[in-house]
Amino acid sequence: MNEIEKGILLSIISYERNNDYEISVKLKFPTSFIGFKGHFPDMPILPGICKIKTVLFLAEILFAKKFTLKKIVQAKFNSIVLPDELICVDCKGYLQSEGHYLIKGDFMRDNKKISIVKIEV
Repeated sequence: MNEIEKGILLSIISYERNNDYEISVKLKFPTSFIGFKGHFPDMPILPGICKIKTVLFLAEILFAKKFTLKKIVQAKFNSIVLPDELICVDCKGYLQSEGHYLIKGDFMRDNKKISIVKIEV
């Protein structure tokens, strides 16, 4: 497990597995989260790549296997995420063909969608 994955894991406050293909997670990334380093020094915001990595990491938890990111289908970031903000991520997996999945992550804050990430693994 790399430092980003460790940081994501430590940022999980709670999770609920809704079924075999869906998990809902509440996270709070602390100021010390490695993803904030250098992005940006005077006003840290969660980089989009960390949101993508979060969806990949949640897919690995959901399916209990390691995945390789094959394609970013959609990455839409409507709002920034600051340190210590409570966000919820609803992550769903869709089997496309044997061993190939489409993973969708909806990021919410205060019941408003702030980001959408779709990846193929």
